[in-house]
Amino acid sequence: EVEACRAALLLAAHQGWREIEIESDCSILVTALHQQVEDNYEHAISLPQHLHYFKEYQGKLNKVAGSKKEATIIKGALYLLSAGSSDFVQNYYVNPFVNKLYTPDQYGDILVGAFTRFITDVYGLGARKIGVTSRFT
Repeated sequence: EVEACRAALLLAAHQGWREIEIESDCSILVTALHQQVEDNYEHAISLPQHLHYFKEYQGKLNKVAGSKKEATIIKGALYLLSAGSSDFVQNYYVNPFVNKLYTPDQYGDILVGAFTRFITDVYGLGARKIGVTSRFT
């Protein structure tokens, strides 16, 4: 995820973007990018919460820029979703309830479904440039 964000930031800088907002459920990444010292590792943001924040941001942007400009900004922005082995491992093998309820394949299907719904929902709200990245270890 760090590599994906780093690449996105370089692309944004190359395109001349001056203001960039970064949201991630990886608090270590956010901390590193914002150069903060404290560790917020246990405060991951869920996909539904990300969607809520996205809708909240759209509303604020609409008030400031108007509906036409808001739609243009949302449509032209680049959205990155990082999903990978850590999402599986940190939930399936660490949480004793999950691995008792589902097989690895079943849980993998649940995660793929959650990511698919998230992308579909964000697309439905106007996002068009959606990148999905992963680093499987």
